[in-house]
Amino acid sequence: MPQFAVFFADGAGFGIEMVQSLDAAHAQDIARAQHPTGRLSAVPA
Repeated sequence: MPQFAVFFADGAGFGIEMVQSLDAAHAQDIARAQHPTGRLSAVPA
């Protein structure tokens, strides 16, 4: 399964989370569970 780097920024801070998913949109959906109010962007890693 491909790996994506999801960049996030929210009220608590910012960072990068590594996620394994089928595509970039799915990676953002996975990360949104931990960062529901943040801005997200996913790129292949």
